[in-house]
Amino acid sequence: MPAFILIQFRTLMSLPPLPIKPSGDLGKWDYSLQKTVRRSNRSSCQPRAPISSYDGYHCLSAVLLKEAMSPQFKAYEHQIVKNSRTLAKFLISEGFKIFSGGTDTHVMLVNLRDQGMTGDVAESILDSVGITVNKCKVPFDAPDSPKPGGIRLGPSAVTTRGMKKHEMEQVAKLVALVLKNPQDRKVLDNVRKEVKQLTKKFPLISEEWKCSQTAILPNCQTNC
Repeated sequence: MPAFILIQFRTLMSLPPLPIKPSGDLGKWDYSLQKTVRRSNRSSCQPRAPISSYDGYHCLSAVLLKEAMSPQFKAYEHQIVKNSRTLAKFLISEGFKIFSGGTDTHVMLVNLRDQGMTGDVAESILDSVGITVNKCKVPFDAPDSPKPGGIRLGPSAVTTRGMKKHEMEQVAKLVALVLKNPQDRKVLDNVRKEVKQLTKKFPLISEEWKCSQTAILPNCQTNC
């Protein structure tokens, strides 16, 4: 995805809740727009749709919806799911349990009980070598337990960088090495070096997934 889209999306997500959120019902837009147009016609003002006080939100929504309609974006989404399934498959081959036995989405939930490790410890150790995951409760965890029994991970970010099946196998092996040897400094140092070498091969946004800005915003001069 274009850098300017990611930046605007991250920025807007940090703002206070909007009257109509990006994940809200698009059907509400019609009603709001109808009232606005009627009010604008009565006052002879330039038509506008003040759904929120953030002008960037309207532009962002239009760009995201336009991009989501493109064949390139659909191919990108399919590649994310494909990478997710591949990553889950290789993690299972390394001896980890994936809830539901795999995944059909962009994320997976890994049970770490058999490894005698909690999710917060795994998150911290993996982060120390440059691999980002989220600690996450798993089924049968105590509701009030501060120690989640698993981690959640997905390949969306690395897919954006252009990684595919071969890299998913490499990532799974690196994750397995760290989680099976959490106290081995030599292993952690080697994994950290391999992570740096792997990421250097891929830009933050792959040329394959950079959309044509001229097709979406003909007058936009922002560089991806």
